[in-house]
Amino acid sequence: MTLVQHVPTLFVPKAFYRNIFSPAPFTPQHRKEKDMNSIIWLVGAIVIVIAILNLVGFA
Repeated sequence: MTLVQHVPTLFVPKAFYRNIFSPAPFTPQHRKEKDMNSIIWLVGAIVIVIAILNLVGFA
């Protein structure tokens, strides 16, 4: 259950509502969001690896 599902539909724009709640096929916007999510995960993984290397003493 995400936070968006608790928001009444009055406050949610039509396009946002359609993109979040309907099982739409992957449009360019979905692909862009997926790419952004992948970049965030990649940056997070790099930060974690650097932190572990600092703890071990390689850096």
